[in-house]
Amino acid sequence: ILSWSTFVGGTAGTGSGNINDITLKNDFMTTDVYGTGYYNASYPTTVGTYDQTFNGGEDVFVFRLNSTGTAMVWATYVGGPGNDRGQGIIIKPANPDINSSIYVTGYTASPAFPTPLGAYDVAYNGGATDAFCFQLNGDGSVLNWSTFLGGSADDYATEIDLDGAGNPYYTGYTNSANFPTSLGAFDVTYNGGYDAYYTQLNAFG
Repeated sequence: ILSWSTFVGGTAGTGSGNINDITLKNDFMTTDVYGTGYYNASYPTTVGTYDQTFNGGEDVFVFRLNSTGTAMVWATYVGGPGNDRGQGIIIKPANPDINSSIYVTGYTASPAFPTPLGAYDVAYNGGATDAFCFQLNGDGSVLNWSTFLGGSADDYATEIDLDGAGNPYYTGYTNSANFPTSLGAFDVTYNGGYDAYYTQLNAFG
C-alpha cells in the first residue's frame, strides 16, 4: 500500500535539483517530514522563512511537509551566489516547534555563503568547495548559526548526527592538506588523495 507520494519542486521546466536527505519528527501523534537538498531555480518557499529568494547557482533548500504529504508547512533557501548543496539533515526535538533545532550539513562553492559572526569559521577557505554546517530554528525563520569547515583545497560534508546535548557531529571527505584537525585526535596528518574526516562542533557552532 502506498500511503502517499508527492513531488517537491518548482514549476515544470524551470529548474532541477535533488532531495539528498530526509528526517522525521513526531509531534502530537503526527510525523512530519523534513528534507534538504539543492535547487537551481525558483523553488516554492513560504512566507516568513529565513530566505525566500533564490541566490543563484544552486541553493540549499530546507523544507517541512505535513505528516500526510498534503501541505508544505514551510520551505526556505540557504545559500550564496555559487553552488550550495544540502546533504544531511537532523532535528533536535522540542515542543513547541519554534524551540526545535534543525541542523543541516553539506558543501558550498560560495564565499558569500551566510555565516553570521561568532561562528567557528566565517571565511571561505578556498578550493572548489568548503563544507558547512548550520542550524535553523524550528519554523525555518531564523538562521541561528552557520559555519564553514575546510582547508585550501576541496572539502565536502555528507552526513550529520547529534548527541543528547545538541552537539552536531558530521563527516565527509577532503583533499585539503591543511584541513583543521585537533591535537590528540586519532590522525592529524593528511594521507593523500581524499581523506575522510569526522568533526564535532558544540551546540552553538
